Amino acid sequence: MASRWPCRCKVWLPRGESKTVRLDLDARAFAFYDTRAGGWRARDGASTSWRVEGGEYELVASASSEDVRSRAVVSVSSEGAAAPHEGAVAANPPYVEATDEVLGQMGLQVQPERSVRPFDRRTTVGEMGDEAGCCGKCLYSMLICGMPKATNPIEHRLRLEMTRTLPLEILFNFANGGHLREPSTREPPPPPEGC
Repeated sequence: MASRWPCRCKVWLPRGESKTVRLDLDARAFAFYDTRAGGWRARDGASTSWRVEGGEYELVASASSEDVRSRAVVSVSSEGAAAPHEGAVAANPPYVEATDEVLGQMGLQVQPERSVRPFDRRTTVGEMGDEAGCCGKCLYSMLICGMPKATNPIEHRLRLEMTRTLPLEILFNFANGGHLREPSTREPPPPPEGC
C-alpha cells in the first residue's frame, strides 16, 4: 500500500541486525502547494495535482531527530514554471519587528506584566520570596525548610516548584485561614465578660 508521505519511513531492527531499505520517491514526495495557481498543479496546468520545484534536496536517515546516521543529496528536475516564492524574500523580510504598533495592526495586544505589588491573594510564595524583602525571604525559607525531604531528586524539584508557585490564598487555606475571607459588614460580637 502506498503511503501518503513516501519520504517518511521507519524500520524497526533488533539489536545487531541490519537491512537494506529502498525508498522510491516520486515527484509527489517533493511537491508543495502553489498558492498562485489556487490548487495542486499538475504539469498540464490542471489544478488537481502537485507542483515540484527543481533543485537539490537532502535525504536524511536517522535514529532520531538528533541522531542522523546517513545523508544523501538528490537532484530533482522542475516542471519548468517559476517557483512561487522566487523574489518573495526581498519583497517580504523573513521576520517582522514585533512592536506594540505592529501587533496592534495584527489585532494582538501584549498584556502588561502583572505587578506583584501590592501583594494580594494571587501572589505566589516565590513572588513573596523575591519581592517582599526580608519578611518574604523568611516566609519562603520557612516553607522550603519545613517541607519533608524527598529521596528522589525529581520529586524534590517538583515539590520546590509547587511551593514556589503556590498562591498565598491556597497556602492560608491549608492553615484554615479564615482571615482571608471577605470582610464582613456586621459588627464584631462583644467581648466575653471579664475581659
